Amino acid sequence: MTTPDLPPEALLQVATYLSQDSYVACTRVCKSWNLVFEELVWCNVKLMDPSRMPPPDALLRHRDLIKDLSFKLPKFHLAPDYFTLQYPNLRSLMVDCEYDDSCLNAMVSNHTSLICFELATFLRMASLSLWKSLSGLENLSVLIIDERVEFGDDGFGQINARLESLQLENVFLWDPDPNTLRSMIFPFIRELRLRNIDKQYFDMVLDLMERCPGLEILEWGTIQLLCLERFSRLASSRTWPRLRELTLSTLGRFHVVDMNLAVVLQMMTHIDTISIKRGFGPLSMAALRPHFAMVRKLELSDGRVTSEMVQEILTSCPLLEVLSAPWLRSEDFLNGRPWVCTDLRRLEVDLVLRDIDRVRPLILERLSQLTHLNHLLLGMFPVDDDGNDVITPGLEDHFEMLAILCDREHFSVCAIVNFMEKEVEWMLRGWREWTHFEGHLNMDPKIDAALRQRLRDHGIVCD
Repeated sequence: MTTPDLPPEALLQVATYLSQDSYVACTRVCKSWNLVFEELVWCNVKLMDPSRMPPPDALLRHRDLIKDLSFKLPKFHLAPDYFTLQYPNLRSLMVDCEYDDSCLNAMVSNHTSLICFELATFLRMASLSLWKSLSGLENLSVLIIDERVEFGDDGFGQINARLESLQLENVFLWDPDPNTLRSMIFPFIRELRLRNIDKQYFDMVLDLMERCPGLEILEWGTIQLLCLERFSRLASSRTWPRLRELTLSTLGRFHVVDMNLAVVLQMMTHIDTISIKRGFGPLSMAALRPHFAMVRKLELSDGRVTSEMVQEILTSCPLLEVLSAPWLRSEDFLNGRPWVCTDLRRLEVDLVLRDIDRVRPLILERLSQLTHLNHLLLGMFPVDDDGNDVITPGLEDHFEMLAILCDREHFSVCAIVNFMEKEVEWMLRGWREWTHFEGHLNMDPKIDAALRQRLRDHGIVCD
């Protein structure tokens, strides 16, 4: 079988490894390839660079293939012809540029198949006519807004009945009548993400949350203590019985935040994902323990998360796929039970190591058992008996213990460790899927720069 004779399903598998520019090249191989790759080229169109935008007549010829369309241009007048075209199968529309009300309203009204709409320009308030146009989209279930939002009977409230996912970022929330939002109900919203919301709107945000009884996924970028207390009271009243994913960044006294987080976690009947940037402590840990058997993702970046907590999580959560934690001491690692999270795919943790020569091979042996791991951010900080940092050689021959991890994609190092050329060459040979590196390879700036350049020469992105 020659390459052009590959069946379409095989070509689609090949396409998962290719870039958008490669799709274009593949359309020129033969007719059978053109049929497969032309759809991939035009399925997701991003109009971002005026110098590289396809001409309107090209979009017109392929409009039936376009399902996702993004406008991210410096000036609206660069793309008026693109707004007036009709795309019969359009599912998702993102607008991040200056726009004319009438053109945008007409485009929204003419594409009744839209499922997702994102408005990401914060130069003006979304007009009531736009909300009216959106209210006519019977299939609209995902709304992402990054500008001023008006809650009113003739505005945002018109589309609340069908939404399943709502994301508000950098928005100004304005309600001409404080009772308007309290009279609404969002019966189908499962996902609510709130990012960079000013504290003056926190009460309104909580009013909004209270009107989402079917909430399953909640992200709140920054929440102050008083709001957290009201949030925990709502949770204890089982306002959101289906909540399973929670992302919070909290402000306030640690022990009070920990107490309120524990109330929220106790309310949750099934925890799949927890991401807490501040306030996770012993009370929250106690509330999380009953969910160890089901939890899949934990991101705990607070410095008060103890090494003992991290070790307990690694030895008690069999379904865990993602763990981000501050630190793990070698004493807890050596004295604890074996890790049970064999499906772990992403691990971010700092290891504080005493007796580095003895502990290092044991750490690497444990990591080698995580056969699904493809994202590793590993901090290795050797210390002496007094707790002082010690610069140590690289991983030397022990590095070969990681040979089984051949599908590594992202490797990060934050360590007082000196890698040398031997170890870098081993990584390049052994990790053929490796694409990203973060951190320093050597404490000597000149050696580090040379090693990072070696990675770049092999196509590795170094941050």
